[in-house]
Amino acid sequence: TIQEKYPAFAELKLGKTPSSYTAVKNFTSSNQTLILNFFWSQQGLYVCGMSGDYFNCEKMPLDTLAVVLKQYVSSLRNYASQTQPEKLKGDGYYLFKKLVSPFLIRKTTKIIFIPDGPLFQLPFETLPTCLSKSRSFSDGCYLIESNIISYGNTTRMVITEGPVQSTSVGGVLGFSYSHNAVVNPVGTSTPVSEIPGSAKELSVIR
Repeated sequence: TIQEKYPAFAELKLGKTPSSYTAVKNFTSSNQTLILNFFWSQQGLYVCGMSGDYFNCEKMPLDTLAVVLKQYVSSLRNYASQTQPEKLKGDGYYLFKKLVSPFLIRKTTKIIFIPDGPLFQLPFETLPTCLSKSRSFSDGCYLIESNIISYGNTTRMVITEGPVQSTSVGGVLGFSYSHNAVVNPVGTSTPVSEIPGSAKELSVIR
């Protein structure tokens, strides 16, 4: 078994006992964090939200949720050829209202997602938090704009690892469309041609 062959991993992943309510409360209270723990089963989706004194679990039916989730993930993978951005935004907003919004009771600056099943494919940070009539993806409001988003495998691992401290990187690595021109990157003398597909990607971002 895993416990016998990898005792250190089993202790971290599974633990001898589950994380206590007090431990989760202290962890989430100290940095205005919301932990959303998901469990995908044949009976439905169970979602537990934990933030300070707040604790709530809900069971959600999978019929419509599973269909919209599949559509949204598929649309994101093919966003460059997306002809109905309003449909993509609508599906994303539906997922936000179902999976995240009901648990935003307290003021949060960070949300830690612990996904399960098909939800591992969902980048929660892309979910719109409002509906925009614009067809441009740049015109809208997204979860990543209001909260720091991170992911974990279990609540126990999140608490054991502790909060990650933000650091200043002091610089940014950026790429842009060069319109078939051959340019020299800053600080180098080696010419570099454009990245294939960058024009198409840029037009979508705009």
